[in-house]
Amino acid sequence: MRLTLADAGDGVEDANFDEKTANANILRLHTLLGWCDDMLKDESKLRTGPKNYHDRVFEEEIIDHINITKHHYNSTSFKDALKYGFYEFQNIRDWYREVTADVGMHTDLVKYWVRASTLLMAPIAPHSAEHIWLTFLHEPQSIQLARWPDPGRTADRTLIEAGAYMRSTLKMIRDAETTLLKKLQKGKKGKPDGPSFDPKSPKSVRVYVATRFPEWQETCVQAVKEAYSEAQDKVDDVRVRAILTKNGLLKDKRTMPFVQAFKKRMQDFGAKGAFNRSLSFSESQVLTEFLPYLKRSLNLVDAEVLLVDEALRRDEPGFTQTIIETSEPGSPAFEYRNV
Repeated sequence: MRLTLADAGDGVEDANFDEKTANANILRLHTLLGWCDDMLKDESKLRTGPKNYHDRVFEEEIIDHINITKHHYNSTSFKDALKYGFYEFQNIRDWYREVTADVGMHTDLVKYWVRASTLLMAPIAPHSAEHIWLTFLHEPQSIQLARWPDPGRTADRTLIEAGAYMRSTLKMIRDAETTLLKKLQKGKKGKPDGPSFDPKSPKSVRVYVATRFPEWQETCVQAVKEAYSEAQDKVDDVRVRAILTKNGLLKDKRTMPFVQAFKKRMQDFGAKGAFNRSLSFSESQVLTEFLPYLKRSLNLVDAEVLLVDEALRRDEPGFTQTIIETSEPGSPAFEYRNV
């Protein structure tokens, strides 16, 4: 009941109490209690020793969510505090559990997550939190006497962005396969825009990573930058069009949708963040760490990461230029093939 009330919304608008949410939260709490009990009573199934790449990403995501949740509690935004301190907090654990299924979760991080999760949910779900605190964590005093799990620092944004990149890449590669299967169903098998592919046969995938954006995009970004007034925090659309016309890009059908999307990015991330299009991490390195999970989750026989420039030099079947050239920094392209 308390979880659902917190989820009903803040502010002066009418609260949205949803019985389906209440029923779902009963199951969610029951599952959480069972998982905590299972993990803490038998640590032999957990890994010890040095932390790997996915461990470090998970630890930074825990720290990030603790800090975000604290901000929302301080603002009495209980719906958002519940979102990041309860729902999203369990989502990052689920991802960590999946991506480390081959080697197992690290015992220190599982304990850290359970302890932090319990403290974050305590203001809204005190009874369940108290049960985990005393029964599973074997703390000597009530959770009401415990302090906030302050990590004492901000999270490493490079690892946070790498974690988000891995999740978005998994979605993109699944979407790429779905698109390919739809083309095959429409009788496009063997067309010049892609190699022949049998979805029922053993399959592998190539991931094409770009180190720079297409030249036309860079020209568009530069046009927006020249037309942007920092004092007014506004883009002069007339000047943007004039610059694009001068560069012969205004009639390109890709140009204006890209400019509009970029201006929205400026609103979401600020002008400085939008104009800085460089990634804070190495795509190739992150994808290399991510490949074992990709192969396992997508039932791939093999997967490899190639730079766009390297792939374009491979003039052989299975390297489709039109697919390779769609890759952009932060948004790789994928090509399925049969082994």
